Amino acid sequence: ESQVWAHGMRTSCDGTVVLGAALGSPEFAQSHYESVAQQGRSLLQSISLMESTQCAFLLLKFCANSRIAHITCLSPPDHTVEATLLHDSMIEESMAKLLGVCRFTELARKQMRLRPFNGGLGLASMFDQRHHAFLSSWADSLRQLSSRVPTLHDELALVTNTTSSTTTACALRDCHHFLSGNLDELPFTVVDLHLAPLKLQSKLNSELEAVRLSSLLEQADQSARARLLSTSCREASAWIDALPSTQQLTLSSEVFSLSVLMRLGLALPVTRGMSTCQVLCLSGLRVSTCSPAVRGQDVFVFTMVWLGRGTA
Repeated sequence: ESQVWAHGMRTSCDGTVVLGAALGSPEFAQSHYESVAQQGRSLLQSISLMESTQCAFLLLKFCANSRIAHITCLSPPDHTVEATLLHDSMIEESMAKLLGVCRFTELARKQMRLRPFNGGLGLASMFDQRHHAFLSSWADSLRQLSSRVPTLHDELALVTNTTSSTTTACALRDCHHFLSGNLDELPFTVVDLHLAPLKLQSKLNSELEAVRLSSLLEQADQSARARLLSTSCREASAWIDALPSTQQLTLSSEVFSLSVLMRLGLALPVTRGMSTCQVLCLSGLRVSTCSPAVRGQDVFVFTMVWLGRGTA
């Protein structure tokens, strides 16, 4: 070890970290990536202290949720299980805090992982992306190396050889098998991985998400299915990623939270011990229908008034 120049690198008997990638034993890689996920807690705590729920959500989605995406491309899926589960759990907890709910229903938990135009919030699950992210990163790498460094042909062939027992070769075969079991057919094999389509990760992600959405629609009851279908279009989702750069694009924290709750089919404040007039007043509206006897009508009035004000 003394003969290796490793200035600024973390080294141990079990492995080392190079440009964020853990090289070494599976235990070393798992431990490193789990610590990387743990480091995100301080960012999540800072986000939760923001006054604007809209701004906090955008930072949660575009900064916090994607901060460990690189490890799903760097290491085999088996090495990132604990890290990605921990990360997804922390993102879910932070989102619950922003909305003021104790926990999500199973349907809401799955729905918010979908992209907005599929009815979700775009909080992609890093755990669900492990297989196609790793396979796609190798497909892109092999394509570039094969064309730029032809002399590495024999070495690269070992990675995709069906009889190779290396960690990477086994992981690639496992990823291909996993994806083949969830999708109808993959237009390539591990052997010709370098010939896989461009932007493979994006294409696989779209296909896998379509499968998840179809599964949700089958499991949902009639009301939830209608809600999912009504939110599964781009026009119904523009407000989710809107940057509050102008007054017209800025939503109050109360309105933003209520909009997300309605989208996910979660209980509105009125059903959690809060009167209807209180909910309406939060959004700057005054409606004199506070009697419990007309609570259902109040929710309808609130929804219609809110939608009307949004299009005014």
